[in-house]
Parts: sequence; structure tokens; C-alpha cells
Amino acid sequence: MVAVESLTRANKASVARAQDFDADRLLLGTPGGVVDLRTDTLRPARREDLLTPATAVDHIVPRAQGGTDDPGNLAAICDPCHRDKAAAEAARAQGRKPRRRVEFDAQGRVIW
Repeated sequence: MVAVESLTRANKASVARAQDFDADRLLLGTPGGVVDLRTDTLRPARREDLLTPATAVDHIVPRAQGGTDDPGNLAAICDPCHRDKAAAEAARAQGRKPRRRVEFDAQGRVIW
């Protein structure tokens, strides 16, 4: 940990805050590159994109609850997060308590 702190102090260009990532919700980071959801094009990923790998498109408000396919209601998330979110939504819809609850701390890290 000390080495990481030392490196970030020496190289400010390598530092990014959690809120800096995934700022453009219409760019989808995939294993094959970046998909621009505005133009439906694939291009190579660039460091400055600051995208976390995501291979699932999530409806923020589920379609079953009146959500739409409008880009403002879509978010790119990783497959494990999408599966957990979908399972939690299904459990709530059936009146059951979700198995795992996903929450985020002040730095934007997932708390299981």
C-alpha cells in the first residue's frame, strides 16, 4: 500500500477518483473495445475514456416497473453486478428479502 501511495504522489497523472470513471453513460466498455451507444459504433478503448469494463446494459428503473429503453434509463454495468441487481429486484417483486444487498461507500466502492 505504501508503494501505491508513493507512486500516486510522484505521478499525479495516474490518479483518478471513483466519480471520474464512467462519466459518459453512453459509452460502454467491453472486452472488444468501447461501444458508443449514440452511434452504435465500436472503437478501441483509450485510457482517457476512464471506463470500467461492463458487458451488460441495465435498466435503472426496471421495465417491469415502468422503466423504458430510453438512454437516460440505461446504465452499463458488469455482468456480476447486473445478475445481483436483477436477482434482488426479482426477490423484492416476490416479497422476499434479497440475498445480497449492494451498497456503495463514500468513495464509490461496492459494499457487500
